[in-house]
Amino acid sequence: MEPAENIGLPMHFSSPRPALMTDFSVVESDVQLEDCRIRIQKAGNGPPVILLHGLMGGSFCWRFNLPALARDHTVYAVDLPGVSPASEAGPGADYSVPAQAKRVLSLIEHLELTSVSVIGCSFGGHVALHLALEARRSRKNPLRAMVLVAPVNPWSRMGRGRIRLINSLLGTLRTWDRDVELLREALGEIAIPVLLMWGTADRAVDLRSCDELAKRLPNCECIRLQGVGHMPFEETPEKFNRVVMGFLSRNDDKISNLEF
Repeated sequence: MEPAENIGLPMHFSSPRPALMTDFSVVESDVQLEDCRIRIQKAGNGPPVILLHGLMGGSFCWRFNLPALARDHTVYAVDLPGVSPASEAGPGADYSVPAQAKRVLSLIEHLELTSVSVIGCSFGGHVALHLALEARRSRKNPLRAMVLVAPVNPWSRMGRGRIRLINSLLGTLRTWDRDVELLREALGEIAIPVLLMWGTADRAVDLRSCDELAKRLPNCECIRLQGVGHMPFEETPEKFNRVVMGFLSRNDDKISNLEF
């Protein structure tokens, strides 16, 4: 999706998949924070939901999910600086995962959001975990719940070669191993409800690490999507949207270890 030239003006999207998307309005805008400019796409009305994309991705990754989520929520699809070209930070900016998490928390505070749900995939899930750790130190934790789709974590060694390649191209992942290891002993501090989603055919983040995360997150549910790969939000969006919307509307319910 190309950036809108008139920032802040509504854009209208018609989907090639009528069963998944109907015409709806998205407002694209830039938010200036202390050390960066972050582009967001906003749609819908209701409790706030933040979407965090993976590596080499952007807010366009959620094109099959925004309309469904926006029926009952105000959805903010974020372009992370240093990863998505739609956002940018100044020279010498810190692109470590903890720094990205602090930026997202600053964005939440700038937008004056409370009781926020966060959906993060892969790298975005990694950022979301650090965000939850950072938010718990806030005077009032703004996070309500998280959906983590195959988040990068210390118990998966898959994809490390890909990370080295991406870092050689972007130079934004120099602290990757350190950032991942910071999670190993800290996950028990995340008390908000968490839904872990994994495709059983994921070849990017090891499915077996789902169990390790579930052991350490005290308020966690797991769903495994049979035959689905690393990006269920694109591969099987109807199913993804149904499960996520159910969790967001009743995140106190348990859906533990179901298979679809």
